[in-house]
Amino acid sequence: MAHILLGVTGSIAAFKACHLASDWSKQGHEVRVAMTAAAQEFVTPLTFSSLTHTQTRTSMFAAQRNDGDVAHTPSDPLHINHVDDAKWADMLVIAPASADIIAKIACGIADDQLTSTVLAYSEGPKILCPAMNVHMYENAVTQRNLNACRELGWTIVEPGSGMLACQDVGKGRMEEPAAIEAAVADLLRADQPAETLPLHGLHVLVTAGPTQEPLDPVRYLTNHSTGKMGYAIAEQARDMGADVTLVSGPVTLSAPRGIDTVHVTTAQQMFNAVQEHFTQADLTIMAAAVGDFRPIEQSSEKIKKNGRVNIDLRLTSNPDILAWAGAHKTAG
Repeated sequence: MAHILLGVTGSIAAFKACHLASDWSKQGHEVRVAMTAAAQEFVTPLTFSSLTHTQTRTSMFAAQRNDGDVAHTPSDPLHINHVDDAKWADMLVIAPASADIIAKIACGIADDQLTSTVLAYSEGPKILCPAMNVHMYENAVTQRNLNACRELGWTIVEPGSGMLACQDVGKGRMEEPAAIEAAVADLLRADQPAETLPLHGLHVLVTAGPTQEPLDPVRYLTNHSTGKMGYAIAEQARDMGADVTLVSGPVTLSAPRGIDTVHVTTAQQMFNAVQEHFTQADLTIMAAAVGDFRPIEQSSEKIKKNGRVNIDLRLTSNPDILAWAGAHKTAG
C-alpha cells in the first residue's frame, strides 16, 4: 500500500476530496492531508483528520509532535511537516487544484504548508485535478501554467464539463473521485516494477454485463445485470499486472482504463468474442449474465398491439458459453 499526500485547495469541489481520503484509507493506503487556508472555508480540517486518522496539515507553524497528534514540548524532536511529508509520500495528489495553486506551482512559489511541501517533493508521481470557473480555466494564463506543470512532471486529470457552482456552463468541474482514483492507481502501478506483480505476464479474459435479445427494432429480452462485478474483476486483474480482455454486454459503465474492452449486445455476439480470445487467455472468468433464450423470429417492424390481448412468443436456446469454454480448456 502507498503513502498518499492529498493537497486540498479552495474550491466547492473540496467535498470530493473527502471521498478520496476516505476511499484511499479504506483501501489500505496511508493518507495525509494538507489544506490551504481557502480550503478550510469549504471543509474543516477535522473532517479529514477523522477520515484519515492523522492530523491534517494546515500551517507551516502549527506546533505538532512528529506523530502529528498533539502539541509538542521543548524536549520533543523537531518535526518539519512540509519536508517530512514530502519525503514520506509515494504519491502527491492535489484535488481540487485551484487556479491559484496551479499558478504557484508553475512559478515555484512556496508560501504556505501545501506549496512548500510541493516544492520539497522531488521524486514520485504527482497529479493535479483542476477545479475552477470555465473562463478561469480557459484563460491563456491558466493554460500556460498547466503546460508548465506538465513540463515539471505533473499528470493533469482534466476537468469535466457541465453546470458549475457559479451557474456558468462549461469545462471546469473537478473530475469525479472514481476517475481520480483510477489515475492514481495507474501511476502507482506504473511506478512498481511489472515483474513484481502477481499476474504479470498472464492474459485474463473476463465477461461482464447482460445480453439483449431483440424482439423487434425497439424491444428486447434482457436481465438486470449491471456489469459492476465483471468490471471490478477486470480492473483488479489489471492492477495485479495481467493483460486483460473484457467482453462486455450493454452497460452504463465507462470502459476501464488500460483494458481491451470488446462491446457486444447479444449472446451470440458474446459467444463469438469469447471464442476469438479464449485461446490466448491463461485465465477466463465468466461474470456475464448471458440470456439463455432468444426469440426464434425478430420482427423487422415494431410489433403493434392492434387490439390483441395476448401474443405468442417462441424462443430458442442461446449458445452455452460456459459449457463451450469448459470443453475447450487446456491443462496448465
